[in-house]
Amino acid sequence: MNRTWKESSFSGHDGCDLFCRVCDCPQPRHTLVILPGYGEHSGRYLKFADALQGLPVRIAVMDYRGMGILKTNSEEGKDFEDFLEDVSAFVRYLKNTYHVKDKWVFLGHSLGGLIALEWVQRNSDGVKRLILSAPFLGFPHLELIRHLNNLVRFFCPTYEYQNPVMPKRLSHDPAESRAYAQDPLIKRRISARLIGSIFDAIRNLNSRKTMTVACPVNILAAGDERIVAPRAARRFFDRLVAPGKEFTLLEGFYHEIFNEIDQAKAFNVLKTILEDCV
Repeated sequence: MNRTWKESSFSGHDGCDLFCRVCDCPQPRHTLVILPGYGEHSGRYLKFADALQGLPVRIAVMDYRGMGILKTNSEEGKDFEDFLEDVSAFVRYLKNTYHVKDKWVFLGHSLGGLIALEWVQRNSDGVKRLILSAPFLGFPHLELIRHLNNLVRFFCPTYEYQNPVMPKRLSHDPAESRAYAQDPLIKRRISARLIGSIFDAIRNLNSRKTMTVACPVNILAAGDERIVAPRAARRFFDRLVAPGKEFTLLEGFYHEIFNEIDQAKAFNVLKTILEDCV
């Protein structure tokens, strides 16, 4: 039997409407909270229901403010903290609607990986596993770009850059690249204020000699990374202190590992992780 998605909205931390999709199942063993990359939306993760068919896992995906279906109804976040507070609101919504008390598993892709990492560090109760998919933990020439952006942010914080992501560098599958390029719900601009706040969060992360997370951590890294700093995830992993940690390098994969030609490999790793969660 195919699993179905329920679409709904919930209130963000300041009361704005945010959109989410939830795919429930009878007696779920875990609730998998998926945090997308910047500019993405929950509709790009519908395939996870079929890929995880048969596993007792509830899947929940949210759209960030200013992105996805409701992007015209809410402003883009002004600060990295907006992401974290909206994730907390999403978790409260899931607790109240689906009576989730614990057994949380967080999967963050790209920017969602940075958000999930910071959120789980602050809110570890009930989180059984943190999974980072091609996480945005570094950027080529980050310090130079950060300093230049600080000037722009100071004089014109609302100035918006065009998203520099090239669709053909996300996946080797031409159909997936076209789908991204033609998707009207993808947000393709970002303000100097917001990207500066994200850069600050990455800089703060990289300044710590060790990183402590209270739950096991899995990193799924793209072997042919062209979007984020390719070695940042490995450097983070080497500094990570956690009850358990595992690094999986998907050789030859571009950034969107779950949209690659051989995406079955990535989903098989994910399924093994979910099956092993206790």
